[in-house]
Amino acid sequence: KMQSTLIFKGKVSRQHREMVNVFVGLKNGCEYCVFHHSALALTVGVSKDKLDAVEKYAESPLFDEVEKLILRYAEEYQNRPGASPEVIESLRKHYSEEQLVELDVLLGVANLANRLNVSFDIEIDHAPEPQAALSRRAGG
Repeated sequence: KMQSTLIFKGKVSRQHREMVNVFVGLKNGCEYCVFHHSALALTVGVSKDKLDAVEKYAESPLFDEVEKLILRYAEEYQNRPGASPEVIESLRKHYSEEQLVELDVLLGVANLANRLNVSFDIEIDHAPEPQAALSRRAGG
């Protein structure tokens, strides 16, 4: 129920949540998570170009200021508990405390799901593969 709420409800936009899920999945090497969250991202309006560029968000003109901040927050979260005070203060200009807490929970759940899926070598379902995941596997 909690993961469903994080995916489908909440104060953080669906586009932001799915970009974060794809980004974290890529950082953790979770093909299963990247596959499914890429498909969800496409259905909520994240472009294939953004998905393909999400790991290079900082240099990409495709991402706006808030998107770059949430992805930087996610990247810092991968390397230490939480993000730097600078990133948190910058995000507070755009996100409420409730949204920041939701983002933290989302990152924690995504990391846990990624690690479990990788540890147990969970295979991707046989549903039609989203184009973003296909091009990512081919190195695109």
